[in-house]
Amino acid sequence: EKWPIFPMLDILSIIATNNAFTAHLNDDTLISWGQEMSGGVAPLLEKGINVTAIRANNFSFVAILNNKKAITWGRTGLSEKDTLVPDTATIKDVFSIGMHHCAILSDNRLVFWGEKLNNKMKFVPFYTLIDPPKAGPVKAVIPTNKEFLLYISSKLLLSFNPSLNKLVELPIPDGNEIAYWE
Repeated sequence: EKWPIFPMLDILSIIATNNAFTAHLNDDTLISWGQEMSGGVAPLLEKGINVTAIRANNFSFVAILNNKKAITWGRTGLSEKDTLVPDTATIKDVFSIGMHHCAILSDNRLVFWGEKLNNKMKFVPFYTLIDPPKAGPVKAVIPTNKEFLLYISSKLLLSFNPSLNKLVELPIPDGNEIAYWE
């Protein structure tokens, strides 16, 4: 069924930031509109590169591509010299909250990027690449309003708070377990 507002486009889904929208079209391309700083202008994709999924935080979008790489646009916190995904890895999935994104890579490393408040209450960009947790691969990411919880096992969660730029272990007390359903 066609979306009534855009009857000429075959839209799979629409996702939004605070001030922009991106439509994922049936031909696996993108169209964006709204405030440019919030992602209102989608990047052009190279021929043969298609979108498989899109995510959004308050001010930017991420598109996961069919080559398992990603592109991000809007107020991303990245400079042009930052590489979102190292050449040796591809993306398994991306999660988004507030002004932050988290990607799980094929080699089980984690990439966090976006903007955070510094001690002078100004937004500053950040990009953090973290080696795979020693306790095992991340099985799920649970975005909360301020941090990413990383499910490792029924006995261990990790927390990454972008404002602190620090990975913290949250052990589960003896006799308790975390339930997780795939």
